[in-house]
Amino acid sequence: MATVKNIETHRNWGVRPNDNVIHGGMVWRVKKGEPYDLVQFSINELNKGYYWADSLCLPAGLPDDEIKAKVEAYAKKIPTESISRFKEFLEDGEKWGWD
Repeated sequence: MATVKNIETHRNWGVRPNDNVIHGGMVWRVKKGEPYDLVQFSINELNKGYYWADSLCLPAGLPDDEIKAKVEAYAKKIPTESISRFKEFLEDGEKWGWD
């Protein structure tokens, strides 16, 4: 379980693709062909300024308080093991480089 530190909403990010290609890191909360806002967030448990590995794709135009509630609900479902693995990935990148 994670707690949200910061939320950044990118309004009118695009329209969800109609193809069946997997778009890594995108958690779709809209149907294919619908416009969405891209929402990135950081969590306190990382103790770093990076966004979480996944971005939420929410229906375009939701009010900020509704976005916040959806992000917090999603973050509560992030397993501790996933947080540990992502934190380790970030620390390796910081130590050894990102290429």
